[in-house]
Amino acid sequence: KKLNYALESNCLLEQLILAKNEVSCEGITDIASGLTHNIFLQALDVSCNKIDTMGMEALLNCLNTNKTLSTLATFSNISHDDRAEVIVNVRMMYLTLKLELYQME
Repeated sequence: KKLNYALESNCLLEQLILAKNEVSCEGITDIASGLTHNIFLQALDVSCNKIDTMGMEALLNCLNTNKTLSTLATFSNISHDDRAEVIVNVRMMYLTLKLELYQME
């Protein structure tokens, strides 16, 4: 919950690396909740943790409102459904492409 609040009120942090920190589904859900309100964080690495399908879905859902996160590393988690990790990565590619096209206009 503290990280959730920290992400909501953050105005300086642009990159957060939480790889290999045993982040659980509950932890990543709190992080995703904080990311829905965060407008500064640009990169998040949660690789090699204990994030399952529900956690991956929470990350995916936060991307619907978070428009500043452009790099999200999620590989090597314990997702029982590898499709969730693939969906998060495809969503990030889509958002990056959309941003690049917008900047070209």
